[in-house]
Amino acid sequence: MTTNARVALVSPKCNAIYFRPLCRADEGLILQAANHLSPKSLYLRFCVGTPRIPDHYISLLNSIISGSGVVVGAFLAGGSLVGWAELVNTSSQKADMGILVVDPWQGQGIGGQLLENVMETAARQGMETVTADVLQENERAIRLLVSRKGIARHKSEGLINFHISVGQ
Repeated sequence: MTTNARVALVSPKCNAIYFRPLCRADEGLILQAANHLSPKSLYLRFCVGTPRIPDHYISLLNSIISGSGVVVGAFLAGGSLVGWAELVNTSSQKADMGILVVDPWQGQGIGGQLLENVMETAARQGMETVTADVLQENERAIRLLVSRKGIARHKSEGLINFHISVGQ
């Protein structure tokens, strides 16, 4: 765990969940965490049926970590990665995000805390808007996003496109 890690959530399953930015050295932890993703979770995150996290997504995460954005990880005290959120800068004032929590840890508040981390990061970077595209059947993600202030949404080809005002 790096020195900029912080405890931000206490879960009933363990004492604490720590949040910190991921680095390239964390790729192995991402691959380990991916072993705990069901086909349904993979479908809801990637919008296609896939038996595992796509290789191009791992490359994308490494690219984001290397400078086009930030990836925040949620860790157990022992160091296991249980979720992450990526924030990809798409312009000087806009970024796109995605959140993924491994199945055994869903419903514990980790996704909400990852969203807060991403929004705080976007605010520090001077972003005005964060966007997210969510499958219409991803009820848990939709509930999480509509709970925020300052959001606009519209439906498009099976997706709901969210636009969240930073600082709301």
